[in-house]
Amino acid sequence: MHHVQHQELSVFQQSRMYRSMLVAMRVEAARDLILCTTFPLKYIASKSGFADEAHMSHTFNRVVGYSPGKLRRQSTGN
Repeated sequence: MHHVQHQELSVFQQSRMYRSMLVAMRVEAARDLILCTTFPLKYIASKSGFADEAHMSHTFNRVVGYSPGKLRRQSTGN
């Protein structure tokens, strides 16, 4: 039984690692689009795999430490 519990934990850890990598890839894709395009943030959220702009903003802020809007303003000098 101990072996089965270890496998379950391993699957759980693999799932968390996969999810973390997926979030990092989405944030990186959003960051690149924010910096290299003038697309609206709503469009960028959709193209980066987020459910909506609010989801992207919350996740981006948690991962990067500031909002997508702030990155956009800094990149355009406004």
